[in-house]
Amino acid sequence: MPLAADHKLRLYGQPVASAVARALERDGLSVVVVSSSAPVPSKARLVIDGRIVRGDGDQVLLEARVRDPALGTVVASLSASAPSLTRIDEAAADLAAKLIPALRDGLAAQERPATGGAAGHGGAATASDEAGDAGGDAAATTADPRPVAVLRVVWPAALTADDDNPDLEPLLEAGATRLAGMVGHRGARVTGDDLAAAMAAQGGDLGITVELAEIHYTDGGVITARARGRVRVVDATGVVFDRVIRTDTLVGGRGDRRHAVARAAVEQIVDVAYGRVRELLAARREAR
Repeated sequence: MPLAADHKLRLYGQPVASAVARALERDGLSVVVVSSSAPVPSKARLVIDGRIVRGDGDQVLLEARVRDPALGTVVASLSASAPSLTRIDEAAADLAAKLIPALRDGLAAQERPATGGAAGHGGAATASDEAGDAGGDAAATTADPRPVAVLRVVWPAALTADDDNPDLEPLLEAGATRLAGMVGHRGARVTGDDLAAAMAAQGGDLGITVELAEIHYTDGGVITARARGRVRVVDATGVVFDRVIRTDTLVGGRGDRRHAVARAAVEQIVDVAYGRVRELLAARREAR
């Protein structure tokens, strides 16, 4: 995208973006330059934005960040400088050279399969994955000693009916897994409504349900959303926590897709629940 700048430098935003794009294309990357008002192509795998700022004296700084529009995360932040505005092309070439490995790393990360129910289109192997075929002894050394929390995720089919809407299952599973980890458990995903039976079958001492009841998107140049969810935690004695949670307005970056704000919604729901769940579990342990 064109680099943002104050009114004196604004006219350089589009030419600098175009110069960087040409350098990236010479290295074999497929790049589309968009205007300040044009939408980001829906198939874009990474988005580059940034700004032009004045440095000390006559120095000019180019700052850029690479974002994953599906996750709404920053992959890399980079900068380059020129001693004067008349040599801004040198800074553009330097910035492009720094962007190339960052972009290739970002694209490669998207190609790696997600593991352990992680959200998104990339993931790192866990210790047990890496043990792989090393045999029983290696698997034993990487066994997770934490107690088990049985995980259940719920969402209405209407929230995934539109092609623009993200697949909520991996997002909710990642959120439930994260909540389990924050309270000292390892997650075991189950299906069905009978958490008590699942806990008995899995040897779990907690059952965690994370539900996304509704999410409403608005696209006004950037995607925003508000959501309502529910988190329910049970143990062998009964319900520990059960609360409906409404998110704040979640705002994506330019070019971000619905997946990014849906992911942020699930994370906020889990974060709101976590503090109280931790307190209630600690109180139960002390009461035993």
